[in-house]
Amino acid sequence: MTSVVGADGRLVTSGAIEPVVGGSLMDDGDRVSAKIQDLDPVQQGVSQIWGLGLRLFDSGQRQVLYGDFRHASFVDLWARCPQATGLDRYSAAYQSVIRLSPDQTDTGSSPFLKELVESTADDELSIKFMLDGYEADWDSPRFGTGRIVGSIGPTASGEPRHFTAARRLRSPAEGGPLMDAPCRIDGQDRLHIDLGNSVPTSTPGGPPLDSIGLLQVVALPKGGGEPDVLAQLGPLDDRFLTERGGIATIQLGQGKATFSDRRLALRTLDGTVLLEENSDASFARADDVVFRVYPPVQAGEGPATTVHATRFGEPAANVKIVFGNAAMEDAKRHSDDNSLVAPPIAMGEQGGLQPIQSVTTDQRGQATVRLAATDPGNPRGYIDGQVYNVDYGPEYSSGSGTVMLKEDQLNVLVWDEYKQPADIAWIPDVKPILQQYANLYPVMRDVLDLANYHDVVKYKHRLQHVLTEPMDSPSHMPVTRDLSPGKRDAIVRWLRQERPPFLALRNVDDLRHALQLALELEHSTIPPYLYALFSLKPGSNREVAEIIRGVVMQEMLHMTLVANLLTALGGKPRIGRPGFVPTYPNHLPAGVLPDLVVSLRRCSIQQIRDVFMGIEKPERPLTKARTRYPEPVVPERIELNELGEVTSYHYESPQNNTVKMAQAISAEDLDTHLFSPLRTFFQEAEFEEFTIGWLYTQVARKISEMGDGIFTGRDRPQVLNWPGEAPGNLHRVYDVATAHSAIYEIIHQGEGTIGNPEYQGQPSHYYRFQQVVRGRRLIQKDGAWVFEGEEIPFDPDGVYPVMDDPDTSAIPQDSPGRLASELSDRTYGDLLGALDRVFNGHPEHLQEAVSLMYSVEVRAKELFQHPSAPGADTVLGPSFQL
Repeated sequence: MTSVVGADGRLVTSGAIEPVVGGSLMDDGDRVSAKIQDLDPVQQGVSQIWGLGLRLFDSGQRQVLYGDFRHASFVDLWARCPQATGLDRYSAAYQSVIRLSPDQTDTGSSPFLKELVESTADDELSIKFMLDGYEADWDSPRFGTGRIVGSIGPTASGEPRHFTAARRLRSPAEGGPLMDAPCRIDGQDRLHIDLGNSVPTSTPGGPPLDSIGLLQVVALPKGGGEPDVLAQLGPLDDRFLTERGGIATIQLGQGKATFSDRRLALRTLDGTVLLEENSDASFARADDVVFRVYPPVQAGEGPATTVHATRFGEPAANVKIVFGNAAMEDAKRHSDDNSLVAPPIAMGEQGGLQPIQSVTTDQRGQATVRLAATDPGNPRGYIDGQVYNVDYGPEYSSGSGTVMLKEDQLNVLVWDEYKQPADIAWIPDVKPILQQYANLYPVMRDVLDLANYHDVVKYKHRLQHVLTEPMDSPSHMPVTRDLSPGKRDAIVRWLRQERPPFLALRNVDDLRHALQLALELEHSTIPPYLYALFSLKPGSNREVAEIIRGVVMQEMLHMTLVANLLTALGGKPRIGRPGFVPTYPNHLPAGVLPDLVVSLRRCSIQQIRDVFMGIEKPERPLTKARTRYPEPVVPERIELNELGEVTSYHYESPQNNTVKMAQAISAEDLDTHLFSPLRTFFQEAEFEEFTIGWLYTQVARKISEMGDGIFTGRDRPQVLNWPGEAPGNLHRVYDVATAHSAIYEIIHQGEGTIGNPEYQGQPSHYYRFQQVVRGRRLIQKDGAWVFEGEEIPFDPDGVYPVMDDPDTSAIPQDSPGRLASELSDRTYGDLLGALDRVFNGHPEHLQEAVSLMYSVEVRAKELFQHPSAPGADTVLGPSFQL
């Protein structure tokens, strides 16, 4: 606190005279920090402060005031420092009130504070401060800091909380050297001009520009002639900002009435006008300009704001305020692939914010505006609701009718209406909501991973608490304050259950959602496998490379089978979208295998044993009749027609103590010998919960329950032709039976079984990896499976020293390694984009997509030429980031 000004206008800058001078204004140290939050990702220009508690200490560090800052958004954002080029060039202002806590307010020996508290209304103090010089450079020791300069004063009943309803000096031209400034003449004929956020600075957060020089405050003539000079200001130095908060006070030689119809201006000594009131000295502003609305809200029932209008600094009656009618240009409707291609939705179209009717100010110069909204219907796809910027201002007559003189805008987020399912579950209801917050705050993952069912359930009581905190609380979750009440209440209801349900498959949409997660699950294993594969030096560890590459190809087959399933159910596989590729290290998607952490590591026995075998670990499910696993569906035994449909199946038929091959052709025989055993298996198998087999079994059972009628996409293109020899069984999915066949292929080609490690004539993934760990091929000997086959040597020296879990964003900008890593990521993104095209109607391009795998390998190995850090023993590796 650098100075105080009493009601008599006396300035005090000495702590010996006024003990509050030299004191400190601090945030509340008894709770977590306040939050600055945007309204929406596409509206970051009205960021609000939430949950700020303020304490005022005198020069003896004794607390004399405490209160809560009413949430407010910044205003008057402008490029203040012309020499700067980053975020530190900008400045903005916050204005609000501090709601005092009487039991924590003790003005004590401060005459000024006693006078201030006694003169204010409703136990509230007015506060305004500007922020500038924000350091956004991560490498700077000042990162995250800036300058705050402002003032605290009394409030009056009926005045706005977030601006001064008085006069407004405006720049006569857009981009002028000064930002607009409020000014007012008080009852003691003193003119106050707040230039705290109006004067340009020489450096970010530094003193005003020397070139500003001395300024004159003038009253403009009503007709022609010279302005009347009221006072000279200057110099506007650093003390003007830091000691006076940028507020200039002038004792007028004439009474207030003299200026009741005179416009005021600020000019240089040579007569150049820098700021002036507009042509009729009018000003209009809404007190609250940021709104979050949960529909439906009927007319007259929604959130309200009060518009204040003035003319020559006095309340202006009968001013008609009109409003625009459009959503934000950046808040557009989305196409199927989430691209911003459709035009923004006008207010009232297809739901959302309803058009705002004009209002007229009363004798106090005030008019109340209320918002109404209906469900916007998720027009943006990737994020909740719709955002609207509604221009508003006084209506004026013109030669061609009427026009709006824009003063400002209302900023409104209308959430989607959320219909709570009766049997809410993590999948498909809760995870999609919390996943976005997990993506937004990856740093939280080491404490609480909001995308992980098991973490969320572990901390469910704490989450219930923060989700039900008031929005004004700094502990309110989410800190972004963009979770709709409908979704919040649904999550809280789910958390309050003794064991919050994990999976609910109620309809075909839920099946599609689960299969999309399965697609992400199958893919999530590919980057770790590729990372290990690429780390093997040419000519070394050939057998190991062959095993890993074979597994990768079968994982791609599994992705293909899931994509075919999703397509047959009328869904659209989404491959290259943001969030599809997990960051590593991480848990597997969909909540399976919760104790396993998957990482990107160079090839080693430890990585294969602890991670790869952990992913593929087999499980023998319990069945009601202890039936054995069905025979694998060997590709060579199936015959398909030109549509990829199964037309016959060659099966083993015991005859006279021998086994001969028989052929099933009729639908009845196909069902008996091929599909019925699979159906029985999925009906009876009981996998341990949260395993991969358990997830697929739940999907298979729901498909059985819903029947063939759900396959509405059976005629859409599916991937049926694999480049070269398919690494497994691949046929069209068009009914329950073929869906079961595809799911069984995925489960057992990966896991195999404990009793029989072979599937389709070769070891399943788990046992292939175990061969590397044991150093021998798996063979059958005397009726038992043993690791006594050919040697599979592993040479640690034949592995590149690739770093663990690389992160492109952590590599220095513009460095050769960063550019190479970005190119590698982009190439992997191209591969996923190509697969997305293949799985969504263009299977004929699969060969091109598979070919991109080799480009991915080339780009990845180019990274091995770059050290992971100066002087490091390790080299960069592909991060597979999108």
